[in-house]
Amino acid sequence: MPTPLRILLVEDEEPLASSLAKLLREIWGFNVQLAHGGLEAIEILKKERPPLMLLDLYLEDVGGLKVLREAMANDPGIIVYVLTGFNDADLKQKSLAQGARDYFVKPLKHAILKAKLDEAAAEIAKRGGG
Repeated sequence: MPTPLRILLVEDEEPLASSLAKLLREIWGFNVQLAHGGLEAIEILKKERPPLMLLDLYLEDVGGLKVLREAMANDPGIIVYVLTGFNDADLKQKSLAQGARDYFVKPLKHAILKAKLDEAAAEIAKRGGG
């Protein structure tokens, strides 16, 4: 049985953080680590180097774009999907330009997110990560 994909979920809004983490872990079988803020996420990125991150952009302590820049500087191979409540074309363009793979507006469509995560998991497995 393959090792579940490690995902860093960066979300400061409860109960969204807990419900999304539960979906990812218990229903979809991913290995999820939850960071409730940008500073916590940056520390995890430096120490554990997860291959995939789901990133909220509006965090109370450090902006999500800063977390994205830190993630890409730490590991240019990390796959980052942005999760935000704001359908903002400028913010989407900035996120994608700084290395995000995709930009999802909350509320999330679970089937689309699951398909993207499965694609990422296959890509990461091919390059020997996880």
